[in-house]
Amino acid sequence: MRDRLVNPAMAPSPELVAFASAAVRDMLRVRRDTPLFRLRSSDDILDRADFHLTGPDAPPGVIVMTLRDDGDGLADLDPAVDHLLVVINASPTRLNFDVPGGAERIWWVHPTLAAGADAHTLRSAAVYPASGRATVPPLTTAVFVAPRMAR
Repeated sequence: MRDRLVNPAMAPSPELVAFASAAVRDMLRVRRDTPLFRLRSSDDILDRADFHLTGPDAPPGVIVMTLRDDGDGLADLDPAVDHLLVVINASPTRLNFDVPGGAERIWWVHPTLAAGADAHTLRSAAVYPASGRATVPPLTTAVFVAPRMAR
């Protein structure tokens, strides 16, 4: 890594630094504005968070997590949201997968990210409600929101 870190040809351009800074600010706003990202106890995390695409057959460079606000006995943290889907695709290829419980649920890219620094890339990220199948571009972090369903 040392050779790369001192190589001036590997230095990021001012535009890339500005983009990275704006993308981090977007993620901080998502955390601030989304109560499910501010769980306070280990019990809350255990009750609400699930990780998918795990184990020896999991695609490398991929983390998929759901957070839920619709479970029996759970305090209602966000009256507008039932579920969040977080996909970190650090791989060089597009990720396509089935979202557990994702079919027949409406999903959209978190509004902050849809209007943020990486909005152009996130236009091709989606969860299709008819099938529950998701797609996320390579080298992308996407947060999808499933709004509160009538109960």
